[in-house]
Amino acid sequence: MRITKLETLHLRPRWLVVRVHTDSGVVGLGEATLEGRCLTVETAVHEMGRWLVGQDPRRIEYIWQHLFRGGFYRLGRRPAARPRPRHRTRSHESRGANFRRTLGSSDLAPHRRQFRRVVRTIPAMNRLPRVLVTQSYPHDLLAMLAAQAEVIVPPDLSQSLTSADVGRLAGELTAIINQGEVSIDRELIAAAPRLRIVANASIGINNLALDAMRTRRIWGTNTPDAFVDATADCTLGLLLMLVRRLGKGERFVRAGSWVAFVPGTWDGVLLRGHTLGLIGYGRIGRAVARRAEAFGLHVLHHTRSKSGETGWRPLAELLAASDFVSLHVPLNEDSRGLINAARLAQMKRGAFLLNLARGAVVDEPALIAALQSGHLAGAALDVFADEPHVPVVLREMENVVLTPHVGGGTAEGRRSAQEACVDNVLRVLRGERPRPECVVVAAN
Repeated sequence: MRITKLETLHLRPRWLVVRVHTDSGVVGLGEATLEGRCLTVETAVHEMGRWLVGQDPRRIEYIWQHLFRGGFYRLGRRPAARPRPRHRTRSHESRGANFRRTLGSSDLAPHRRQFRRVVRTIPAMNRLPRVLVTQSYPHDLLAMLAAQAEVIVPPDLSQSLTSADVGRLAGELTAIINQGEVSIDRELIAAAPRLRIVANASIGINNLALDAMRTRRIWGTNTPDAFVDATADCTLGLLLMLVRRLGKGERFVRAGSWVAFVPGTWDGVLLRGHTLGLIGYGRIGRAVARRAEAFGLHVLHHTRSKSGETGWRPLAELLAASDFVSLHVPLNEDSRGLINAARLAQMKRGAFLLNLARGAVVDEPALIAALQSGHLAGAALDVFADEPHVPVVLREMENVVLTPHVGGGTAEGRRSAQEACVDNVLRVLRGERPRPECVVVAAN
């Protein structure tokens, strides 16, 4: 058995908690003060990994205590005696004793109880602001936050926190960095008296209770530019995949069914000369239009108020004129169920629908009926009403392209959004305003 990786659970300036994994599972938790040559969190984790990964975990207590001057706590076992460094201050000692009492029990074994115990019972030294990051984040960005705040991350970095997890921590939180998957509702806001900012690493803000945040003067931010190009690229990719039947052809070859080239068997629809109707004409809609025009498509668009630009059409007229209809609207009370049975009936017979907005913008049962009747020739869906649950009937349709909400998913875009969120939180912690282009709820 060998140690395979270290997973950061908790960060504070000059102190961190990590979970130790082996090739047979988790063995325990370690805490260390960043002192000596470990001047930063990033350096400390690098040093720990250099000394521990590949080691026999039976030696871990000795390595941890004598190299890192910290404590290591095996699951279900009382901690070993801990050396008392002469240079350790009294506050460090009292903190360490409390930490040992908290972590030295078998209650650590259950996954979520372990998380609650680690993050809720560590003493608050100097009342540092607490920042909750609900998903995995690059370590260098977490280290930037840890220089000014206490940072809480999920115990399992492959999974996001649930609203219940966040609710249990809400009373101590100053900031939340969220991918948009956790609902920041009125109940959570009421339970978070110290909350000053919620930073969404996404364009969407339908997870935020905007009125409640305004009332409480809590900053709300998103990342409006980070995913624009990625989503526009994906839109054209899904359009090509849909009308050229590329997904079906790929599955055909992969199944070993292709035995000869037969011209005409896989013919699709040429984009040039057809009409693309865009419902929603913000940053993403405009980026899609620029790309579509390069393919020779005639582009129309619709917004709630007349844009005054060439190509604007009332919604009914756009639906009737478009060969392909692509959705790029935010989810709100006006757009929920926007594409219902009546509006699907207004589309051309044989038209195609693409949804890269939000699943609830489309009435899924009505869409299924339009596809089954042949009124629509096909659909490409990146979002769904009840993610990650997709109706079985959609999964079985060969004329439907399905992707798991990956429209904005590029490494460059994700990094840009994460950097913007960290910067906005740090600005608020310093008493400054977030980036102007990111503000959706102003606190003053």
